[in-house]
Amino acid sequence: MLQEQWIEEVQPNIKDISRAVNRSQHTQRNFDLSRSIPKKDLDSLLHSMTECPSKNNIAFYKIHMITNRNMIDKLYETTQGFHFKDKETDEWGVEGNSQVLANLLVLFEALPIDLALFENEPEGYSPPNGYRNGEHWRLKNPDQSGEMLPQDNNEALNILKQDQATAIGIATGYLNLTAAMLGYRTGCCSCFNADSVKEVAGIEHNPFLLMGVGFNNPKKGRRVHQDKEFTFHTMKKQPIPVKWRV
Repeated sequence: MLQEQWIEEVQPNIKDISRAVNRSQHTQRNFDLSRSIPKKDLDSLLHSMTECPSKNNIAFYKIHMITNRNMIDKLYETTQGFHFKDKETDEWGVEGNSQVLANLLVLFEALPIDLALFENEPEGYSPPNGYRNGEHWRLKNPDQSGEMLPQDNNEALNILKQDQATAIGIATGYLNLTAAMLGYRTGCCSCFNADSVKEVAGIEHNPFLLMGVGFNNPKKGRRVHQDKEFTFHTMKKQPIPVKWRV
């Protein structure tokens, strides 16, 4: 089959893609919890996060798919970081992030950037030199003094940390767009007490991001809190500079 014909037959309608992109940009603050996400959709959402690209296909993160309402409610309590000024009292208050009170809450756990990250290499799978990349080689081969530099000053570790943040960013982007194309609404949350999240979720390493995925509540505006008569403010999307090079 010619490539042009293949593209014509399998490419989704561009309007559908545009709608999904626009929908995925807007945060959902409340959800219809009377419904459950079907297993096939949960599988599609998970697939988007586990098969998306990462530097050298390194597994920089662990995914937690949470539908347990008790755990979700407790994780919400760790997000008391939305500061606002009360128009009536002129005093500052704090509110939790109800984006996480979704039908599904996805927790991204950042795995430690150390040699253990590369220990699960199947035999014969690694590149011929036995290393995933140059940074992996540098971790295995310390400088001439025979000792690694402190972690926060080590260039190889810093590069891998940047690759990790990029990988998780790509995964959340894939999840966000996939959810939108399936008709769900989403909301990301990085404002939480990390130690409390670790305790509630029972995870060993640091949480990186929480993302709620679910059905929008047709009885409320999307910016209204899940359980309270509180409306989160909105911010207009800033224009992204673009320069074509032709």
